[in-house]
Amino acid sequence: MRERAFGKRRERITLLASERSVGDGGRAEISYTEIATIWASAESVERTINDFADKAEMAAVITFISHYSEEYFKARRLMWRGRTFRITAITEPDLMRRDLEFSAEEIFR
Repeated sequence: MRERAFGKRRERITLLASERSVGDGGRAEISYTEIATIWASAESVERTINDFADKAEMAAVITFISHYSEEYFKARRLMWRGRTFRITAITEPDLMRRDLEFSAEEIFR
């Protein structure tokens, strides 16, 4: 079980939820709205290489740990240190509704 040291949560992250709407010509548009700005700890997990349009990009995969809130399960992206991340998983590490882990991959576009 992980240590719950609140003093280790020194990183500020902003959680974003996606909203779909119909734009001009019936085109689907996705916009992101802020859910909350919270304190979290960040643990670097790995770096992966993504191939996109014949260009290789190095992407950081990071796990953020913060306090529990039902509202945070709506998050699809997060902002940290001016970088944008796609949330790939949200888990409860201890099933006691105290902490949440956000696994996220950096977005370059």
